[in-house]
Amino acid sequence: MPNRIYSVPAGVATAVSPILMTEDDTESEGRTLVHQLASGGVAVVMRPAGPRVGSLAMLFDNESDAKRAYAAIRAVGATRLDNEDRPDSSLTFVLPDGGRCRLSLDRETQKYWVVSTDFLEI
Repeated sequence: MPNRIYSVPAGVATAVSPILMTEDDTESEGRTLVHQLASGGVAVVMRPAGPRVGSLAMLFDNESDAKRAYAAIRAVGATRLDNEDRPDSSLTFVLPDGGRCRLSLDRETQKYWVVSTDFLEI
């Protein structure tokens, strides 16, 4: 499987593989500081962008794996998403304060399960 979710809360490893990533929406906040000078110019303090934040959605073909992924993301501790097809999309993340994690049965098929979550890269 090209994608795999890992979670290690309290030292117990969980690994589960979705059959498809249906959403991978990522952004970063700029942190460069710009100060307007009295002389009319600007002073710029270059800083790296913030961590990746966004949302992910994963499709599972069985309820058991979907519930394991849902539990792994909601557990205290970091979750690792490895994407063999797109290594730049791999990340270690937490569910941010105020973020949402959702488990739902696909309405059309009534067979597939979707786990969607907000994330903050750590």
